[in-house]
Amino acid sequence: MILISKIRATARFIPRGLSTTSLCRVNQPVKQTYFYKDNRIGERRSYGKPLHLKDGRTIRFEIADEKDEDLLLNQYLDGFVNKISYMRAFNATREEYHDSFKEHVKMLLPVGGTMFGFHEDNLVSLCLSTYHKHDDIPKTFGPLANPGANCRIGFEVF
Repeated sequence: MILISKIRATARFIPRGLSTTSLCRVNQPVKQTYFYKDNRIGERRSYGKPLHLKDGRTIRFEIADEKDEDLLLNQYLDGFVNKISYMRAFNATREEYHDSFKEHVKMLLPVGGTMFGFHEDNLVSLCLSTYHKHDDIPKTFGPLANPGANCRIGFEVF
């Protein structure tokens, strides 16, 4: 058994922000410098009222549809490949994930839960949502837990 005080003492010597998968290379966040342009302004269903930021910018929200496949796929790939630390640690490329992400995008768009946020004609945010019927959950995610079952997770101390 490891005592909590030993864990705290060990944690003090680990540099903050150090990625354990990068062999002592610190993965800093990547600032997005490119925004995808929206060529379909006003063609989608809008969602709620526009959000007015303190600096004067306005963000409008629109619900994505099947015509947005390329826009969503490109932003989705760039977001994961360039911003997610484990993808960057393994030097992932867009080409490696293109097919699997495209399938996911095709599954997301028809349900109408994916939303874009635009400032002028720039895509600045997105929210990916999907809905599952209760009967489809075991097929998609595996068997359901039994009601009242205690979930036990085992840890091994070295």
